[in-house]
Amino acid sequence: MDWPLSDPSVFLTSEPLHHWHKQFWDHDTKWCINAVGSKEIDFRFSILPRHTGYRHFKEGVSTLKQVTGREHRDVQRYIIPVIAGTVTPEFVTAIRALLDFRYFAQSSVISEDICQKIESSLLLFHQYKEAVMAAGARRGKKNPIENWFIPKLEFLQSVAMNTRYNGVACRWSADITENAHIRVVKDPARSGNNKGYESQICRYLDHIDIRKRPFIPGIHLGGPGAFQAIKAIQSIPGCFQSSQSNLGNTLNALAILFKAVKAI
Repeated sequence: MDWPLSDPSVFLTSEPLHHWHKQFWDHDTKWCINAVGSKEIDFRFSILPRHTGYRHFKEGVSTLKQVTGREHRDVQRYIIPVIAGTVTPEFVTAIRALLDFRYFAQSSVISEDICQKIESSLLLFHQYKEAVMAAGARRGKKNPIENWFIPKLEFLQSVAMNTRYNGVACRWSADITENAHIRVVKDPARSGNNKGYESQICRYLDHIDIRKRPFIPGIHLGGPGAFQAIKAIQSIPGCFQSSQSNLGNTLNALAILFKAVKAI
């Protein structure tokens, strides 16, 4: 491969969870908090009507620490009406442009028309981004920041072109692996005693797996001989049917079950 002449913007694909939604939380949300004020924006989030399937931020968002991609998306759904009326229309347009960019870019099917909308949304943000500076919303821990040196924001420039080369970006998302990390690592770890994580997590997952299997009284489906017994029962025609002609087959099936229980 000719690496010296390669173009990273072509072969480095976007990862929606961290490149887009995490970028929204790290930058867009902070701009809104700084522009509106933490108390005011928390109050506005707290009085929003509850919606089934969406998180209700009863304490607001300014003090949230551990949030997942789901919370990032839920805040995105609310943020425009929350800040409306407290900031300039140009500021709202800049935030809305980035939201449109994300919604278009994460589509499961993207045509050339959608690619053009992705590019126009990003262009619209750059046209109105000075409103963020004017509101004093782009700040560090102490002082205002007077530049736009944001790597994740710069990376957005290649999303449309990369989509044309490599297809939709949603298939490169880390949502599945991050969700699996919660279900098979974090949740089992919280159920233990903070000692011997590996063995306790494996035992927890084994118990969950056993609970999901079909139950036959007296037979542990993970034990020896159980799989062979079930396969043998399934191979008997008319097994467990109530007609008189299948009485012999039913008795044969019961005999197999008893042998399996005795073997276990």
